[in-house]
Amino acid sequence: MRYVLLALFLLAAGVLVGHLQHEPAAYAPIARVRTSDGLYITLVQPRTGRRSACATALVRFGEALARSCPRCAMESADCAARLEGIDRSLANGERVPIYTIAAGGIRAGLLGPPRSVAAECQAMASQFVRSGIASAACIAPITSGSS
Repeated sequence: MRYVLLALFLLAAGVLVGHLQHEPAAYAPIARVRTSDGLYITLVQPRTGRRSACATALVRFGEALARSCPRCAMESADCAARLEGIDRSLANGERVPIYTIAAGGIRAGLLGPPRSVAAECQAMASQFVRSGIASAACIAPITSGSS
């Protein structure tokens, strides 16, 4: 009988610890897009509390992309519960070694031909504003001498 009580206690403790460590899931809509000009864009949208809301955000983005850039290709789209690398840095608003766009809660990282990526970044920030986002800015990459 003592072992049954001990087993029940350990089971209850395990369930309690599991609930304490379980945080509500938040999903970040992430899309990776390639343009016909050789630009590669990683776009991270604000986190949502439900996977279905994340999926809806990605569908809306895909529709807007098809209208505004018919020659662009969505390489991948994901509802990430855990962000790593550049995705995490973009979502957290950190400065990174690539051109980025901050547009409301949306962050986009741009890689591309060095001669045109700065101009493309400025043009995309302007496009975000024209699409109805209150403000958008192109942010130059950090360099080894920057903090």
